[in-house]
Amino acid sequence: MQEEDQQALAPEHAQSPAPLQAAAAQEISFTALSPPAQGDVVSGLALAIAGVGPATAEGLPAGSWRQDAGPSDPWSATVLSPSGWYVLLSQDCDLVRSPAVEPTVLIAPLMVIPRTSWDGLRRSYSARSFAYPRDKFTSLKDDEGVAVELPWTSSILKGSLQAPGVEAMRPLTGPERREFSLWLAQRTGRLPVPDDVVTRVLDPAYQVRKSLLKKHEGGSRNHDALSVAAAERWFIRRRENKVTLFGQLTVRSLLFAELLNEDHRPDLEKIELCRVALERAILKKMGKPRSDKDSQYEVNVILGMLEMMKASDFVEFVPLMR
Repeated sequence: MQEEDQQALAPEHAQSPAPLQAAAAQEISFTALSPPAQGDVVSGLALAIAGVGPATAEGLPAGSWRQDAGPSDPWSATVLSPSGWYVLLSQDCDLVRSPAVEPTVLIAPLMVIPRTSWDGLRRSYSARSFAYPRDKFTSLKDDEGVAVELPWTSSILKGSLQAPGVEAMRPLTGPERREFSLWLAQRTGRLPVPDDVVTRVLDPAYQVRKSLLKKHEGGSRNHDALSVAAAERWFIRRRENKVTLFGQLTVRSLLFAELLNEDHRPDLEKIELCRVALERAILKKMGKPRSDKDSQYEVNVILGMLEMMKASDFVEFVPLMR
């Protein structure tokens, strides 16, 4: 390759954005008392993005994208999180292993998002974004939140964590750390769903749930809107043409949807009304039987708590992406 070609393919350096101000940030420690852990947030790093041919991207603007590369030209770019912070995705054991065994760690950027979007992520499952605690970021505005964005991930050399100027913070509590680890496991361990089920069942179901959640946020107390507000996560089971959607209820989500009775127990009668209303709304969106929109799939909605379900039944379910 000619010298001028090598220079053309060299990554451009992105200007470092001003990071969010954070409380209790300090240098990373590799001591036995306080090693880095999955879910910790780190500043002073960068993402490496590579591609072939002319390219651009939306959603992570702090970077330089090749516009002059030929159709077969490889390139790389240094891309920075606009917040200045990154979340460690590697498991605890991999973070502390010798670089000779585990030479890299996996990170994802922390993005500033509208507070309304942050509130929505806390109440529902997304395979791409996770509502990260915002309390430790002192420069956040009242109408802003922060989220981990998995579409943008990168491996960095482990030695980067000990570079001058790299600081870390540990905002996650024990329960929040377990929830974050579970979220990562669901993202990477989910089983594929056939495209036909996605387009004929899951897409209409998602459109219904999204619309009903917006109605609930607007003050609707209809049973179908309450059903969506009460479900913290969604799972799917497919048996040939029979599709079951399972909405996970928790005490927290039932309290949010006001579906607890006077004894602070799940109001089973009202929950059943909500389940039926949501199932009907999804079936209506999919199309009436033998109509042009008929999906040829049977759909059943379940609303329940995981601790009340048999493990032998739940093992067939996989997390829903959205």
